[in-house]
Amino acid sequence: LFIYPAVFTKKLSDFSVEQGKSIVLESIYTGTPPISVTWKRNGTPVAQSQRCSVTTTDKSGILEIFNSTKSDEGEYTCEVSNEAGGDVCHSLVSILEPPYFITHLDRVEVKIGEPLVLKCQIGGAPEIKVSWYKEDTKLRSTQAYKMHFKNNVATLAFSTVEDSDIGEYTCKAENSILQTSMAYCGQYTCSAQNALGTASSSAKLLLTGLYLAFKQRYLVSISSFISSLFLSLYSLYGGKGVWAWKCGEVCGEV
Repeated sequence: LFIYPAVFTKKLSDFSVEQGKSIVLESIYTGTPPISVTWKRNGTPVAQSQRCSVTTTDKSGILEIFNSTKSDEGEYTCEVSNEAGGDVCHSLVSILEPPYFITHLDRVEVKIGEPLVLKCQIGGAPEIKVSWYKEDTKLRSTQAYKMHFKNNVATLAFSTVEDSDIGEYTCKAENSILQTSMAYCGQYTCSAQNALGTASSSAKLLLTGLYLAFKQRYLVSISSFISSLFLSLYSLYGGKGVWAWKCGEVCGEV
């Protein structure tokens, strides 16, 4: 009686799944029974358990892992064998996660002329690729500021902070969106999004020692939450009238 060796007619393929959903790997083989089927993950045998179902027939083998987690990632192998020989196939399993913040934005206080780095580290899959915008204008690295995205850390670094840096900044990503809304002395919010979900982080940036205007006739300054208006002698002769002071931020004004 001729015995045919066990060989795969349908091998495993790489598999990606959202975290929490089931991993299902299936292979089809031929050969003379009885055929032994062995599943392994990173070289370690996978056995039947409460989270793992192993189904074997004369022609197919199915491995199903319920409620998948990040720890289920790895290389899975299916080995078949009988008296005449055997075969093996592989599958690289990846677990997809919604974005989440590993490190959040912190409260920042900086003086005009000082350097500033805004950054947050983001986890999740698929990989996040970002670009920064001010208002509707896409930013490119210059001597004044540079942008980086490396090892899942999004960074916007200013060599020196100027009053012209006030504005709304947005960091957008391909397949994921990282957005930060900025206003002078206001709340900074950084949010990340991909097809699986969103996450957000907030911080405040306070600018101190900011000179809003400087001319021969007058000087306006803000420092340590104290606003001052200095008038030269020349301006006193041409400065008759009502002088008004107004203070405002994203939460309101007085």
